[in-house]
Amino acid sequence: MESSAIVTFAVRTIRRPRQVTYDPGCGICADVDEACWIAHELWGILDEHDFTSYLINAEAKSMSNVPLDLSYVAHDMNRHRARGALLPLALRSLILSGVLHTALGCSLDFSVAGKRDTLAGVPSGERSSCETPKTCSGGDCCKSAVVTGGTFNRLQNSADHPATLSDFRLDIYEVTVGRFRAFVNAGKGTRASPPNSGAGARPNLPESGWIKAFDDKLVADTVALRAAFACDDGGIESWTPAPATQENLPMNCITWYEAFAFCAWDGGWLPTAAEWNYAAVGGNEQRNYPWGNDALDTTRAVYSCTTHCNLGDLRPVGSTSPKGDGKWGHADLIGNLFEWTLDTGASLPKPCNDCASLVADPDRVRFGGMVASDTRDLSPWRGSTVPPEMRHYSTGVRCARPK
Repeated sequence: MESSAIVTFAVRTIRRPRQVTYDPGCGICADVDEACWIAHELWGILDEHDFTSYLINAEAKSMSNVPLDLSYVAHDMNRHRARGALLPLALRSLILSGVLHTALGCSLDFSVAGKRDTLAGVPSGERSSCETPKTCSGGDCCKSAVVTGGTFNRLQNSADHPATLSDFRLDIYEVTVGRFRAFVNAGKGTRASPPNSGAGARPNLPESGWIKAFDDKLVADTVALRAAFACDDGGIESWTPAPATQENLPMNCITWYEAFAFCAWDGGWLPTAAEWNYAAVGGNEQRNYPWGNDALDTTRAVYSCTTHCNLGDLRPVGSTSPKGDGKWGHADLIGNLFEWTLDTGASLPKPCNDCASLVADPDRVRFGGMVASDTRDLSPWRGSTVPPEMRHYSTGVRCARPK
């Protein structure tokens, strides 16, 4: 077998095939045994994260189509503890970048069927809520767009409060009922199945992941969670017990903790206030509204229900696209629902480089205004602070992701 051969890994999930090509050179793999060990290590990662609903079929073939037997690599993982402690992180990073170097000439074909959970560092296109394709406003409900980093001024373009951000991705749409249903159906977002400690952390922002103390803020189980979504006496909650005509409405009646847990499960994180604000004002363009400086009206944002609002006043996500979209194509950044962000209600951190306010505070920040907001609240600059336990028809979420 030629050690310089280029290797192709075809990874098929139940959502879509994904092919990653590896070129030779880095020396992670030295021989066929090592390639099979990596296959076994991947299997071990799945076991480590309790992906008990997976059906894994791994088949390795040489480039000459000679089958390679994987059964003999069912060895004790502790024998490779020194390498094994590093390999999962390396694999996630390399899969994320799309390139892994190896010195082997064989192909590994992994077929995965059943429910899929999310590893840290999964590419942004691979989402737990999107295994079943969902269409919103003629596009993919799960689509995200890169927000090009830069520096802007927070607090209505105040030069005293600059913030600098790295590139990141932000979901085009607010999380829909249909996407949130996948999370609920997976049994997530409860004390019975909380996120792992550290899940949903924003890169370059220490201590921004899930902490164990948050577990107690979740409801007990899925039955209690489904019941909790009936949060409004006026019937403006968007959730339905079974899929119906409201699957493309933005999901409301969720607490900050449930929003955090969803984004972590879905391969992302709650956007920081700086990230959300930056995307909504067009970065250093410092726009008055996501679409620019043209006046606010109901063709660009969903609002103006000031009395006796009802479910019909909520609109499917993307209803005002493209006219109301932001610089990078994001819909509904103002109107429809407020959106949770990561930050506490404490003062803005200074200086700000990929920053968030994580100082202890009883409240969390939300942005965007909602269907019943008056015009002064419908500004991408104007946030409000509310208790993270709050469950109200006014508030939903969209997720940020790695570039």
